[in-house]
Amino acid sequence: MVDRAEALRVLVVDDEASLRLVAKTMLERQGYRCTTASCGSEALERLSEAPYDCMLTDVRMPGLDGIDLCAAALSLDPGLAVFVMSAFGSIDLALTAIERGAYDYLTKPFRQDELQLTFRKFERKRALDRENAALRAALRQENDWVAASPIAQQVKRVLDKAAEASAPMLLTGAIGVGKASAATYAHQRGRPGTPQVTFECRAVSSDAHSTELFRPGSGLWHQVAKGALLIKHVDVLAGDAQALLVQHLGAARLQEDASAPRLLATSRYDIDGLASLPSMDPALFFAMKVIHVDIPPLRTRVDDIVPLALSLLRRRRDIALRARAATDDGRALSESDPRGSMARTLTLSAAAKDQLRAYAWPGNVSELQGAMDHAFVMAETGRIGPEDLPETLRALPGPVAMVLAQADLSVKRAGFVLEGELIRRALRQTAGNKSAAARLLDLSHRALLYKMRQHQL
Repeated sequence: MVDRAEALRVLVVDDEASLRLVAKTMLERQGYRCTTASCGSEALERLSEAPYDCMLTDVRMPGLDGIDLCAAALSLDPGLAVFVMSAFGSIDLALTAIERGAYDYLTKPFRQDELQLTFRKFERKRALDRENAALRAALRQENDWVAASPIAQQVKRVLDKAAEASAPMLLTGAIGVGKASAATYAHQRGRPGTPQVTFECRAVSSDAHSTELFRPGSGLWHQVAKGALLIKHVDVLAGDAQALLVQHLGAARLQEDASAPRLLATSRYDIDGLASLPSMDPALFFAMKVIHVDIPPLRTRVDDIVPLALSLLRRRRDIALRARAATDDGRALSESDPRGSMARTLTLSAAAKDQLRAYAWPGNVSELQGAMDHAFVMAETGRIGPEDLPETLRALPGPVAMVLAQADLSVKRAGFVLEGELIRRALRQTAGNKSAAARLLDLSHRALLYKMRQHQL
């Protein structure tokens, strides 16, 4: 049976009362919510009065027949799924209705299991469509540039301005800082809906670089008209491919070719290091650096660490839910399923946040992603604590030592970490008595409450 709250709303249309009743009864046995109409004009009135998921209509009716009703109904609600019923000799009419936009047809007389199978197939497709829509929305959210720290906000302002340009853009920074993500963010913001193709120089033999990129008709350069070509690790791009890239960029600029892709390139070298590489074609270097964005390491973006971690957790959750998005009969996980509810409510405890902020992240965002994947697997509840983090983070020393070990010398950020630890200790020592804890901390009760909110305690 179908969950009543999620049941399809079906409009059954037939000029024969007995057939309307039979179809309505069959559908209601499966838990669907049904309304009937005796003719096409009455059906259009019903559709204008309330929303429906599906319409099951006879193809032969006096007045407005099923084919014309299908077209009229879809003009009112393009998302409506129309199923037509036809006798054996009317299959051609049913196929005509399909051409007009009907979803499927049934041959009368049909059995209960035939009707059930037809609607189950539609439910599965609808679930997949919704999942795909959610995935696209998640991807858009994933590709947003997290910018809570001042340095990241400055980078985002540059990316936002660069997004509207068509000039090549070079992104530099250490391995794992998120150069490709920043490039994708700029592309999607500046050219939404256009393709972006990525070429990973290190994944292809240098002998094949030119062929893969510029093969006439099928090279990546020719596949992304009006889109973007992202070349990762451009510092190892083969010399002949560099020369061809310079030629294509120059030709597109001189001819003002609006269909040419925008070049986005990344390198682990800083701008001076890239320029000094013997293998780097100076002409390509200067063509790429028209817009240059340097992505700072994660250790200098302490305020970004927790928002990034939460974003990566949501991504990991979405992957898990997509992998288990349907039960054996194709329906989505129910609200009560612990797998779904646990993933939807993932949060980080205050102590886990402190551990994340205190770590140096030599592997940058890539390492943070691995840590969140680990925590997602290890967490037994929806609240991730220090015990769920990788051993490298759990083995960190106490708060004072952690702060002193950091390259970041910000007194403000160090003070925030230490303040949070002192408040936690005072609350533990007083068994959660806020008034007593405030006295130990030499704070007013109101100031303690304010600081607890700041530290999410």
